Amino acid sequence: MVRNSFHWNITKEKGFEIIHMNIIEILREQPKKSIPLDQLVTLLNERTKYLKIHSSRKYNTLSKYIKMNYNGIVQFLDDYTMYGIDRNNKQLVVHLFENELEDFNLHNLSLRITKDSEWVFV
Repeated sequence: MVRNSFHWNITKEKGFEIIHMNIIEILREQPKKSIPLDQLVTLLNERTKYLKIHSSRKYNTLSKYIKMNYNGIVQFLDDYTMYGIDRNNKQLVVHLFENELEDFNLHNLSLRITKDSEWVFV
């Protein structure tokens, strides 16, 4: 359930740009361009803690912004073809697919073909 009753200090477009740029930067710094999800969220919050995205200190983290506007980080990452999510030893690992970034444009990102959580065979 998306909660739109919160007043954020950034526009949806600016938040979208901040999220993608920071996630891509974090993943590119990793040796295999992959990182466990919990570490990604921690680094994302640490790198963006200077931003005042909400007037309340309680909601002033990027992970809260993603949860409120995109139903969580997993849902957000799963919506774009440049990120992959894999379960490795009971841990979710996020991967960056560089070949999907060749024509990277924040305003024209490649969304997944289907929003279903299961495969659809035609």
